Amino acid sequence: MPTKPARRRTAFALAAALLVGGASAAVAAVTSLTLPGIGTVQVQSFIVTVVKVDLPTREVIVKAQNGNQFAYAVAPFVVGLEQVRPNDHIDVSVVPGTVIDLEKAQTGTIGRLDTDVVDASVLGIQLPQNFFATKVVENAMLVDVDPAARTVMFKGADGLVRTMPAANDEVAGDMAGVQPGDLFQLTYVEAMALKLHQ
Repeated sequence: MPTKPARRRTAFALAAALLVGGASAAVAAVTSLTLPGIGTVQVQSFIVTVVKVDLPTREVIVKAQNGNQFAYAVAPFVVGLEQVRPNDHIDVSVVPGTVIDLEKAQTGTIGRLDTDVVDASVLGIQLPQNFFATKVVENAMLVDVDPAARTVMFKGADGLVRTMPAANDEVAGDMAGVQPGDLFQLTYVEAMALKLHQ
């Protein structure tokens, strides 16, 4: 499949929150979410280590258990970010969302390229308390592709294997031309929750 020019989309689904202090109890109860057009999806969990916190940009650099480092964007309404320190452990809960762009990777390495916080109100979806939308651009290794189901399975920088459907017909068409084992740049949205590890 030929490389396409980078583009931004507005077909958002779900994404992330950094949770500290009293908010953690609410997140612990969320084991699945129902996504419009997708159905009920299970929460996947793992632990990351904080490398650096950039308060002005509200970005947290973390290291996954596989050693890869990447950034989480933190929404303005999230409190307690100033309490997070290097070497703190964060519990991460991930609910796979949808793929909104799929193209050949520009570089030859797995890695997260960009993370943006998205206003979830544009979705018209009621998210659980403390969840908010984030869009991720990432180079990831394709594990499996199912054009009939319009889904792609990929392994990202955090080591987590996600299965996500196409957000639209264009992305579904792109899925028909890719092969497992290839490195692709994906743009996707997902639901996440993070809290300090107790």
